[in-house]
Amino acid sequence: MIEIVYKEEKKEAEGNEGIFRLPKNIRQIGECRGNRKIYLEDYAYTFLRRLGEENRERGRAGILLGQYNWLDGVSYLFIKSALDIEEMEVSREHIRFTDQIWSKVHGDMEKYFKGQEILGWYLNLPGFPMEINEVILRAHLNHFGGNDKVLFLTEPTEKEEAFFTYDSGRLKREGGFYVYYEKNEPMQGYMIDRNGNFSEEKEIPVQDKAVADFRKRIEEKQEAREEGKRSPLFGLTAVVAAATLILALSYTGIGGQAADFFRRLTGQEETVPVDGTSVTAVTEEPEATAEPSQAPEATPAATPEATAEPTQTPAAEPSGAGDEDQEAAETSAAVQEYTVVQGDTLTKICRQYYGNLGRLAEICALNGIQEGDIIFPGQKIKLPQ
Repeated sequence: MIEIVYKEEKKEAEGNEGIFRLPKNIRQIGECRGNRKIYLEDYAYTFLRRLGEENRERGRAGILLGQYNWLDGVSYLFIKSALDIEEMEVSREHIRFTDQIWSKVHGDMEKYFKGQEILGWYLNLPGFPMEINEVILRAHLNHFGGNDKVLFLTEPTEKEEAFFTYDSGRLKREGGFYVYYEKNEPMQGYMIDRNGNFSEEKEIPVQDKAVADFRKRIEEKQEAREEGKRSPLFGLTAVVAAATLILALSYTGIGGQAADFFRRLTGQEETVPVDGTSVTAVTEEPEATAEPSQAPEATPAATPEATAEPTQTPAAEPSGAGDEDQEAAETSAAVQEYTVVQGDTLTKICRQYYGNLGRLAEICALNGIQEGDIIFPGQKIKLPQ
């Protein structure tokens, strides 16, 4: 997975909703190509992933909400919220949206998500392949027809997920999507009401916990900027807190990707190695304008530069240089390269090489990816010995 920070740029939409913007802080999952860009807000994404984890033995459905824009032949879907349809029985052979279900959906939309439109639906099917059958296609066409509606399909056992869009009589799998970050108070309110004492701290995996911490710090920083509470002491505190968290992430072994992302969010410039290429990401300091409740077109602030030399860390003492070189050589010898083939997933590769999922987190950390990320045939990943 590659995380990219974009400039926030206004775009004049042609035909719907006037001006829209690209979210400031995003991460890319999979390969995003073509003339359709899907952006999923992180609170909604977290909510849907937890629904899948909590329902490993039964199917689950939901509704995706947000806004739709298009410009210059490119469509932009901004999924800001997700509604759970708890009372609906779901299987590959039975998917039925009744009048009672739609009445409940529209009631929740009016209560929590005024002004947002239906952009598609969510379907969680444990133990089944990520394929579209006649029942799923018929449900999509009957209730979510049109090229501006999507299906987000997940399989929690293998931790697979993908968006599907309608094209030429079938639902076609998209290569990837973007996750973006904002305060998203409507989604927070819905999650709190639904789960009672919902807490970001509750049962969050280490890597998700890090992202939650980043998001919390972004919100605090934005609030301080809006209230004009900047001071030398505030700036010093932010720098110390950032450095402390980055060191903690590095120590716990999840630093790479999460720490790099946090550096970008706190306004620092960082060079991130990706597949032998050096990518410099720069976070712009935007003016306090509209929040990403509108949509946008990407202008990447990251420019790739080919590099042939690895990043070196200067030793504190000359005598330590030899030890570091030896450790680097040992680390290189302890890693092998694997080329992904059709049908591979991270969990499948881990079981194939190690017999269980005990080293899955290690594989993810080594490649700077997450368990749920999509991998593609021909992609090369590193495997620890």
